Amino acid sequence: MFERYNEKARRTIFFARYQASQFGSPEIESEHFLLGLLRENKGTLSLTLDLKSSEQKIRSSIEAAVTRRPKISIIADLPLTDECKRILGYAAGDAFWMDDRYIGPEHLLLGILRESECLAARILTAQGLRLETTRKLISESKAQLASPSGVAEFATQALSAFRGTEVSIVESETSDTLLTYRSRSSVPRIGESIFIRNGDASAQTYRIQDVIWEFEKTSNAAKLQAVTVRGVKETPIF
Repeated sequence: MFERYNEKARRTIFFARYQASQFGSPEIESEHFLLGLLRENKGTLSLTLDLKSSEQKIRSSIEAAVTRRPKISIIADLPLTDECKRILGYAAGDAFWMDDRYIGPEHLLLGILRESECLAARILTAQGLRLETTRKLISESKAQLASPSGVAEFATQALSAFRGTEVSIVESETSDTLLTYRSRSSVPRIGESIFIRNGDASAQTYRIQDVIWEFEKTSNAAKLQAVTVRGVKETPIF
């Protein structure tokens, strides 16, 4: 079902499923999609829409509108509501009309805004987001990045900004920080295994599940603040 979704969009939907389980919801609702977007917003969307500045207000609005139930296991089969199915359909439509090969978080955001009566859309509208304005901002951002000068400038800025950035390796299940260092050229990639030596001379291998790029939007640019790499402990095979 999600073959046309890029990595960020898939992570957004995974986070939405996780949020639904934490709220004890038997279905994945539009507000869980929105929480998933906020989680993934530490990357692409923050450069265009700066949702991070409204993140706490959005979360508070969801908390006030939704009744929490006992948590559900993350492995439970949670179906999408009809409104979420329509959001995915709208997202696919926007990706088509934007001539994008893959569906990304930006298309999911537009899909939410098109499903105007859902809780997530009402919360975003209250924060000042409008469908046509948001679509225009996203389109302009894509056009700028797609130009040869835009690609070169982005690559130069990204490499320059990345050097010296703090990278934290975090254990996914416990959120314990395993290692912190200043980057030089690269970070572990999703799916890669890394070997970390402990202070007692023992060692453990972790498989990377997620890489989170945290940006701070300034008046005319986006500054990379930190990178968090989340990994899960691998069981040795003898």
